[in-house]
Amino acid sequence: MPMFQFPEWTPALSVGNDEIDDQHRDFLVRIGRVSRLITDGGAQEIREAATVMVALLKIHFDTEERIFGATTYPWAQDHAVEHRVLLHFACHAKKMIDESGDHIYCRMSLRYLAQSVVEHLMDTDMGYKPYLLQGAA
Repeated sequence: MPMFQFPEWTPALSVGNDEIDDQHRDFLVRIGRVSRLITDGGAQEIREAATVMVALLKIHFDTEERIFGATTYPWAQDHAVEHRVLLHFACHAKKMIDESGDHIYCRMSLRYLAQSVVEHLMDTDMGYKPYLLQGAA
């Protein structure tokens, strides 16, 4: 299975809030480590990585939704629904990884989980950047 390509943190990915930026940066660093597991990780390593990703997602989504409350971000409710969907997917993927003895299945599940997180951070989260910057002005 080819190596999962992931973006590295750059200042262009900043949303203008240090707390959120730190969490995004941490996710990208962790997903960089996860890319190796997708290629050649053992079942226990994959289970541990999935557990950490789900826990960090919960914290991150709570952080964003708290911060949205202080902005005029008009899609905050839609964004929160996307959080619930992604967290549901992440919890389901983690459960399947925990229960599976099939390394290929675990690796593919982890890959799709990592890709979903990256897509959310790179696309959806960048949509609220102007509203965070407005509040900071």
